[in-house]
Amino acid sequence: MDDLAQLADHASPSVRQRSVERPKIGHVGKRYFEHAAIVAESEPVQVYGSAQIELAWTIIPILIVVVLAFFAQKLIGNSSHGPNYSFGNLIQQLDSKQVKSLSLDQKSNSADVTLIGGQKYSVGYPDSYAPTLIGLAEHNITPASNFNVQSKSTSGWLSLLTYILPFIIFIGFWIFLMNQVQGGGSKVMS
Repeated sequence: MDDLAQLADHASPSVRQRSVERPKIGHVGKRYFEHAAIVAESEPVQVYGSAQIELAWTIIPILIVVVLAFFAQKLIGNSSHGPNYSFGNLIQQLDSKQVKSLSLDQKSNSADVTLIGGQKYSVGYPDSYAPTLIGLAEHNITPASNFNVQSKSTSGWLSLLTYILPFIIFIGFWIFLMNQVQGGGSKVMS
């Protein structure tokens, strides 16, 4: 600090005056606002369009979404207009020997049925009724080749893999991201 004071004392009066003078804040602010006014006069006025155009750009996307949802519902919805069959109908049809072929899937508890008239449908059944359905089908469906039962048992390794694999993929992806954030190399979690 002393060196600066001595230097200022030995300097000429014009240098001392320049170093002490600072621009006034009001002067800088005034210059800024004058520049902003000039820029504002040179830029074109923003035109947003009429109310009808803005309304159209709001309504058209909504209409597109509604129409797509309608068509998706028609495609995904129940396309058959035939009778709805239940598990009770299946039991009655098996007793009266109206079933041509039957395929039981014990994993999903569903039965795919083909009637003698050619109608096909699928119906669910309670887990405890599988032996009853198998017994009814053995006595009432001829030939036996028209009756199929898919087993409920699966590989233990496969079921374990389906539960653990998503976690392994997630952890691997997380380690990959951490590696990328740290700039590559093997600096993960170090």
